Amino acid sequence: MSDPSHHALPDALQFQRRIRGYHADHGLQHGEIVALTLDALLGAKGYPPHLTSAHSEAP
Repeated sequence: MSDPSHHALPDALQFQRRIRGYHADHGLQHGEIVALTLDALLGAKGYPPHLTSAHSEAP
């Protein structure tokens, strides 16, 4: 890989090109795309977030 800042991601997957294209089509920023994608992967693998309801929090 030519740019070490990409944390050894395989060039063949073309993440930067695909993320730029998705951003152009949908307006989501790079970090939002990565966060949503990672959340979907982890949720699908059985690691959902542990969210708390606003109603269950103490005042």
